[in-house]
Parts: sequence; structure tokens; C-alpha cells
Amino acid sequence: MEQITFLSIGTVLAFLAFMGVGYWVYFAHKKSDFDEAAQLPFADDMEIENTQAKELLEQAVEADSKTDTESVDLTDKVKENNL
Repeated sequence: MEQITFLSIGTVLAFLAFMGVGYWVYFAHKKSDFDEAAQLPFADDMEIENTQAKELLEQAVEADSKTDTESVDLTDKVKENNL
């Protein structure tokens, strides 16, 4: 076979793969999965903020049991970060 035949077959296979992905994205009934995936960037931000707030709160509780001055410092950090 000539080189042009292999290139033509490769082009047709790439086109079919492209069409298959397009079909999977637009016509495969996975709308709920894609809607959930679309919200992931927003969910991560809120989860990170909540995790940071919980960590600071735990540190404040631990510090409160040790000394009152550490507790005030950590509570101020929580207030500064608006968590």
C-alpha cells in the first residue's frame, strides 16, 4: 500500500473518532452527569473554605483550652478570613 492510503485511512479514523466523541457529548443521555461536573469548580471553592474554617475553629478550641491569649489570636484570624 502506498503512503497516501495510510494517511487517508488515518484521516477517516480520526474523523470517526471525532464524530463519536461529539455524539457521546451531545446525544448520549448523560445530562445529569455533565450538569454535576459543570458545578464541580464552584463546589471545590466552598468545600475548601469550609475545610479552612473547620481547621481554624478546631485550632481555636484547642488553644482555648490551653490559654486565653492564643484563643483570641486564632479567633481574630477566623474573623479576618471571614470564615
